[in-house]
Order: sequence, then C-alpha cells, then structure tokens
Amino acid sequence: MSTRLALILRPVPPRLSALPANGLRGYYYRRLWDGWSMAQRTLAKALTAARYGAAARRGALAAWRLGFTPTMFDEVEARRQPGAALAAFLDQDERKGVHALLNPGALPFDANPLKNKARFAAFCAAQGLPAPRPGPGADGLIVKPRYGSKGRGVRRLERRDGQWVANDGEIIAALSMSRWVAAQEAGGMIVQELLRTNPALRSISPGALPTLRITTCLNEKGVPEVADVALRLSLGDDRAADNFNADNLVCGVDRASGRLGPALRRIAGGFAELVAHPATRAPIAGEQLAALDAAMALACRAHAPLAPGFTVIGWDIGLAESGPALIEGNWNPGYNVMQLVHGRGLGEMRLGELYRHHLDRLPAATWHAAAPVEWAQRRL
Repeated sequence: MSTRLALILRPVPPRLSALPANGLRGYYYRRLWDGWSMAQRTLAKALTAARYGAAARRGALAAWRLGFTPTMFDEVEARRQPGAALAAFLDQDERKGVHALLNPGALPFDANPLKNKARFAAFCAAQGLPAPRPGPGADGLIVKPRYGSKGRGVRRLERRDGQWVANDGEIIAALSMSRWVAAQEAGGMIVQELLRTNPALRSISPGALPTLRITTCLNEKGVPEVADVALRLSLGDDRAADNFNADNLVCGVDRASGRLGPALRRIAGGFAELVAHPATRAPIAGEQLAALDAAMALACRAHAPLAPGFTVIGWDIGLAESGPALIEGNWNPGYNVMQLVHGRGLGEMRLGELYRHHLDRLPAATWHAAAPVEWAQRRL
C-alpha cells in the first residue's frame, strides 16, 4: 500500500474588492484573508498569479478580477441567464477548499467513506441502504477505481454466449473471470454487479445507468435537506458511466412536479439544449420522473448518519430496475452542473444560502487552520 498526498489550494481572486462582501464567495475569501499571516497571504498571491494569469493574458478582465479560470468563465457566460449575477457563480476548481471546511470528515481520505469506494460499499451495507452488491452480477459487472472520480476508469462488462464483453470491446472467457476480477481488485479497483436501467428510462439513457445527482445539505436545524437535483443521461450504448464531462447529457429536474427540463450537451466551445435524446430521438423535456421522491428520500436517509462530519454531500443515485440505488456519495461535489443547468450562480441558490449559513458558524480556529495550501493524505 502506497501513500500519496493530495493538494487543496485556496488562491484568492485577484480583485477581492470586486466580490460583494455579503455574497458567498466574497465572505469565504475575506474570512480566509483575515485569518492568514503575512507569509500565507504572500503564498496565496503567488497561487493567484499562477492560477489566473491565463485569464489576464487573454484580456478576459472580468474573469481575472473575479477569479475565474478562462474555461469556467466562458461556460458561465454561455449559460448565464438575464439578471443572474456573475459574482454569484463559483469557479468549479475552488470547491475543494470550500468543502474541506464544510466537511471535516473528509480527511484523511483513506478513512473517508465518500472518497474510498470500498468504505462506501461497507457503509451502505451497514446502514441497510440499497446499493450495488460487490462482485459480478449474473450477467454483468461494473469495475471502477477505488479513488476515482468523474467517471474516469469505469468499465462495464456483460456476459454473452459464455464470455464477458466490455464496453470498450475487450473479451474475457468465462473460465478466466474469477482470476480477472481478482487482478482488478488487487490493482485498486472495485468490482460490483451491473444494475440494469429502469425500463422507463432506457430510451433516454442507452448504455450507462442514468443517475440522479442529488445534493443534500444540513439545513438551519441540522437536518439533511435536498437542495438541488439533476439527472445525468448516457449518450450511447458504448458508455460505462453517465458523467456530463464525458460527453453525456444532463438536465434539470423540477422537484415539485418531477418533470425533466431540456438536456444539456457540451458542443464545440458551448452547449446544445436538447428536448429529445440525440441518439434515440426519445423525448426528454417535460417527461415525468416517477422515482424522484424515493430517490430524494434515500439521499436524506443516507446523509443522516454522516451528518457529524459532512455538511454537504453530492449523491449519485442510480435509477435501476429494482428502484433507486446509491452508486456513490461525494464529499467534494461539483456545483458546475447545477449552475449550468439553472443559469444562475450557487450564491443565488438555496444551496448557496446553506453554504453561507454553515460557513458563518465555523469557529475562528477552523478558519485559521485553512491554509492557502493544505495537504490531504490518502493510501492506495
């Protein structure tokens, strides 16, 4: 077992005065700045120059002032709705620094059930929560890295005519499967049964199991609350995961009605807004999502025992034949998808309101310990 160190960086936006003091980002960065020593401020400025220099060189002065990376700024501007404040958006790359404050149970990573997928499977089993069973299923399996993210390294294998066929074309003889699985696990992978997609969703998510990203956050009373929901859909039959950044689709979900909004897909430098699936032509916008209430209840139920260490959690809940199932929980959930789907910044959403509530109640010692560079240990 090897040990690696992961970095948590907190570069301050080049023009902190450009952020409203009462806004989420402005409050976060001012609390950090006020608690840092002169040496830490100097380090933060060096990080800032390295982080946002590209925006300055491109002449993207608005992005530079507010502390957006150029790619993030372009995406925000492509989706920002009329009246939505640019300063209310958070850069996707700054989330780890925020979440390390809100989720003290995240460190060390090797003990974190929302980082270590083997620990997450054990947590689900201990709590009696529906989740994929370990090991190959009768006719399919999913294999993924123990510490992976963003769908990287995920593979789907299905049993056909006495052999196992992977989504990338690899073929494994059935007699060799036990040795193959053992080799995967020895190499730091997790092997789980393949959950089949709910039949009502197969036409809008061919290939990978569709997942709801349900973000829960402790509310003002300390109770888990569903703050946002989005549905991720697979683009094609060859997909093993439905992550949006792997050329798949995502759409907003109206929590009151359970109806889907139009789906987004990244296209050359921008986004396409789709009312139907581009491969199957099945309608998406306006369709009813029957499993929504059960999935939201599952997310809140799963968050409750983790509440002492985790204020906010992003849940990936698979919509399977057998019902909603926990695929994983994320201690450092991405909020970019929410911002892109809604066209508004996190600071203008209910989730941002809860972030601010909890940040405002952190003890001074916690802010003082939040250095510009923080090292997190994990064992592989």
